[in-house]
Amino acid sequence: MVPDAETRSFVFASFEWLLSGFGGLAHFVEHARLVTPTFADFPVHPELEGRELALDYFAFVREHSKIDDELRFELVAGRPLLIPLTDGGASPLPIGFPDEAAADPGLFIAYAARGLSHYMVQSHPRCPPGGWPMIGAASELAAVFSGFGIFLSNTGVALRKSDHGLVGWAPRSRWVLSERALSYALAVFGWVKEVPDQLIMRFLRPNPRAYYRAAVRDLRRRGSELNELRGALRLPHEGPYR
Repeated sequence: MVPDAETRSFVFASFEWLLSGFGGLAHFVEHARLVTPTFADFPVHPELEGRELALDYFAFVREHSKIDDELRFELVAGRPLLIPLTDGGASPLPIGFPDEAAADPGLFIAYAARGLSHYMVQSHPRCPPGGWPMIGAASELAAVFSGFGIFLSNTGVALRKSDHGLVGWAPRSRWVLSERALSYALAVFGWVKEVPDQLIMRFLRPNPRAYYRAAVRDLRRRGSELNELRGALRLPHEGPYR
């Protein structure tokens, strides 16, 4: 029920990497918070529709993510478009999302959080574990790190019509990381932030909830890896994209 050893190691290494580059443990504990699919966290105007509604949701995602105020973004409907930070120039950075997210607030929030995290991680003073080819996975973990783990975990699997002539629908992974990996990362976030497990699980769908429970049980046996996160230190800012 938990990810394999290599994936678990990547989650721990990535969280330590994020802590080391974005303020350290004390800053994380003080400022990061669990974002939930509730009106308290997303008090969007009830009369908004279409693009205006998406912009309202995005404003709250940006507020919760606490990303650099100087960065400008543009929502791009129809495809999950993202670019290297250095390619943006003076233009707004694209945050793409597929058409299916337009009618699904939870999915839209997941794409928006992942998109913002894609640009955030590029300001880190070091490359992520595994190098910059792992930026997709690192961005997803950064979204969890920023408080959006419930949204990423709940949207990890999409259904599509079977390609093999069979009746029904076949599951496919929506993100680079699996449901199990994202739920495991969410459990690590909850441990570091000391968020009650029941508070997190009440918002999870059945599969992520089961994976989260398994992750909590596994984490209770991993004191050494968790203690390493507490030792992560802030590093000077001299990243490869600057």
